[in-house]
Amino acid sequence: MAQMPYGVIDLGSNTFNLLVAAISDQGWKELYAERVPVKLLEFSTDGAIQPAPFQRGLEALKTFREKASLYKVSQLLGVATSALRSTTNREDFLIQAQAIIQGDIRVIDGDEEARLIYLGVRQAVDLGNSPQLIVDIGGGSIEFIIANQHTLFWRQSFPVGVARLKQAFHHHEPMASQEINRLLTHLDQALAPLSQAVQQFPVDTLIGSSGSFDSLANILHLRKQGRSLPLDTIGYTFSLEELFQLHAEILKLTLQERLQINGLIPFRADMMVVASLVIFWILDRLPIQGVKSSAYALREGLLAELSSAKD
Repeated sequence: MAQMPYGVIDLGSNTFNLLVAAISDQGWKELYAERVPVKLLEFSTDGAIQPAPFQRGLEALKTFREKASLYKVSQLLGVATSALRSTTNREDFLIQAQAIIQGDIRVIDGDEEARLIYLGVRQAVDLGNSPQLIVDIGGGSIEFIIANQHTLFWRQSFPVGVARLKQAFHHHEPMASQEINRLLTHLDQALAPLSQAVQQFPVDTLIGSSGSFDSLANILHLRKQGRSLPLDTIGYTFSLEELFQLHAEILKLTLQERLQINGLIPFRADMMVVASLVIFWILDRLPIQGVKSSAYALREGLLAELSSAKD
């Protein structure tokens, strides 16, 4: 079968992600990828996307449409997640967004989001036969998945993404100890179903599939190797000790100091503290012995599904 160029867009709460790939009977091959920070939930207090992030989102989609056209992509497929699940003016945004990309944008629920993340991650990391815990830390929600390479045992999406957590708990620089304690207590309550699921399906390995894990991997690789993580890296293995050390360091820094961390993309600096606290909560509360990252997530899961449909 001839290779057909396809473009998929993950309209996340923090970033919009484009992936253009050639799909054939052998699967898919990346042609172009781009991430653009949009922070759709920025300054939202009334449940609506505010004018500045609304416009950032549309501008990102215009860029994606132009890039996809260069690769002769006839139609783009978009999936929208937490921010566009919950905002009051999503219909207005989606009408304009679909006109720009000249394609459909599907608003998916958290259950479907978690399933697609699983399909993406298992292409990058061999999950083996034992249950593993996959976590995708987004701006609006966090998806937790317990699965091995062949079976998805349990999944749930929780509305505790880092943009929401920052807005609710992180008001001082550095973050105050009372704020940290309140956030961890909130996670204890909000993530109780996860703790129960881990008792039913014991796990010992955490696989992170989000920008936060990518950032931590790049920071640590840069410190150890003196250079950034290669762009084609699809998996990274952490030591628990280095993660805990970096977490302790991040907690002490102001935003201006975090912006100076080598290897940290500037737009992630404001939410890095709450992201690190989420990871700390997982490592502290659950019997995790090893941590890996996956560069593949939702958009790669979408492509896997598209390519299997073409068989």
